[in-house]
Amino acid sequence: MSLKDEIEKLISAERAKIETSDNKHADYRQQQRDRFVSLRTILEEIAESIESKFIETKFYDSFALIKLGRIEETHRHTDISWRIEPNSDVRLHAEAGESLFVTEPGFKVEETAYYIEDVSDNITIFPNEQAVSEYLIKEITEKVAHYRHLESLAEKRKKNN
Repeated sequence: MSLKDEIEKLISAERAKIETSDNKHADYRQQQRDRFVSLRTILEEIAESIESKFIETKFYDSFALIKLGRIEETHRHTDISWRIEPNSDVRLHAEAGESLFVTEPGFKVEETAYYIEDVSDNITIFPNEQAVSEYLIKEITEKVAHYRHLESLAEKRKKNN
């Protein structure tokens, strides 16, 4: 066998590993989409239960972005946001032909709270859809109650002036 043939054989073997890895990545992405379906339905229902002036949502195939805040004049001020997705991990040292991503149990919620001069990030892994929804409902209802209270105070001030 010539050197050229040997090199072609090695190239073919490497391409096969890359194609295997691509297939595993595609499988991973499909698993994430499938895992997110039931949680997405719950998140959509939660979002529809809140006035749109307080909540902004974006839904994708395997994750959601939820922002909570108020509209002042024409600008939306976000107080807190969540990125919610099925939990997974990244393999930093994956072998050729392996996927870089691995599904993990539960759901990951990346929470970002915005303060006047600071931002706080927190990642929590919840065991299931119910735990995620209970947490978000608690956080959202507390914030929305506060926003409504601020609105009522502003209305009272307007009436008194």
